[in-house]
Amino acid sequence: MCYRTDLFEQAGLPTDREELAKKWATWDGYLDLGKQYKAKAPPRAPGSTASAASTRS
Repeated sequence: MCYRTDLFEQAGLPTDREELAKKWATWDGYLDLGKQYKAKAPPRAPGSTASAASTRS
């Protein structure tokens, strides 16, 4: 699983690979972590995209 440690840190979530592996070892854990991130993540800048890949043709 790839993730941006800087964004996880800003959201107050763990960034350690082993700790995260335990948290998202199940679908329930994965979804729970996503909900936590969504609730705590810093807002995106106006006009920014979800990812660079989504803007490529």
